[in-house]
Amino acid sequence: MKNLIIAALIFPALLITTAILAEASTKVMWGKTESRNGQIGKVTVLCTTQLYQKDHEGILRHSHWPIGGEEFRVYSFSGHDGGYYEGGGSLYIKKSTVLKYETPSKFKIALLKNNTVDEKSSLPKTKNERLPVAEDMSNAPISNGQTSPISNEFTDK
Repeated sequence: MKNLIIAALIFPALLITTAILAEASTKVMWGKTESRNGQIGKVTVLCTTQLYQKDHEGILRHSHWPIGGEEFRVYSFSGHDGGYYEGGGSLYIKKSTVLKYETPSKFKIALLKNNTVDEKSSLPKTKNERLPVAEDMSNAPISNGQTSPISNEFTDK
């Protein structure tokens, strides 16, 4: 009876843990922020600056003061009044020298598009992808295009 009660308590805990781990494995982190669909870049605050929020009338009003090191996702850019980065949720930050704007790498975009991080088969192909190696490398090409036999000290013969 005790074993049945213990199993009844452990089974839901395992299900919850598995669901949490599955959700965590699909996150694509970029620095301190999680990359999201529609994101065109991120802004890192280098010094304290102002963050604005658009109210129901469409007017930008001061929201709070982000401190150095904070990162925000960028979904669009407005060139109005020197430029504003739109960070979602009606939040805007004015373009300035105290901000570092970055765009995601092609690798991060591909990971986000595939929506999986932990499976090697889903990782994007790169130009430096490893090619399969033949078992017998005794006549492998060297940098000048010629072949060179491997020394006998490295062979099994």
